Amino acid sequence: MVKIMREVHEEFSTLLKKRLTEIHTNEASVRFTFLAALLKQTNITSPEVILDCPHPKIRKAKVDTYITSTKERGELIFEFKYDREIPSGKETKGPKRAGKLFNDIYRLTQFDAKPNATRWLIYLTDAEMANYLRNPDNGLVDFFELPVGEVLRIDKNYIASKSATFQGAIVGSISVVDIGCIWKSVDIKCIRNEKMPIQHELRIYEIPPHSVA
Repeated sequence: MVKIMREVHEEFSTLLKKRLTEIHTNEASVRFTFLAALLKQTNITSPEVILDCPHPKIRKAKVDTYITSTKERGELIFEFKYDREIPSGKETKGPKRAGKLFNDIYRLTQFDAKPNATRWLIYLTDAEMANYLRNPDNGLVDFFELPVGEVLRIDKNYIASKSATFQGAIVGSISVVDIGCIWKSVDIKCIRNEKMPIQHELRIYEIPPHSVA
């Protein structure tokens, strides 16, 4: 399965580079491009794919893509995020966008699935947000520049060290004070780190469920 998914990564990268240089791209089309690569490089069929799947634990929440398990492989759960300059040119708040990105991580950690399930965050960003995440003052360089194969532990102390705006965007209506109570330790792993056309960057992170610690 690991070899097959590596082939999916390569196909996705090829298709995404072509798309970014030739046609308007939004978050839905990033997801479509990834699924096109997945269906081409694996034996997964379209009836197995559920888009905007209701989250089993978080009320009213959904995950972008859920793929049922078979005898040969576990469930696949994917979240997609594409941060890009808005058409109006108005500057967006980096802390809020970063918090929403970690909200996707949170949803993946909370998604009940069998132990052999795969949970991925597929993140594409343009230069504006890439520069924000690379700025040491914002405390997220270790996340954005995590080398392929390396692991970053995200726990309540990591979250608490970020701005109130960042924390408030993670779980929506929950108070900042309570975030440390619900965010358990999780070790995320970078499985792709790549520069893309037009000053874009692609990251794919593997997200395990929350630990009990």
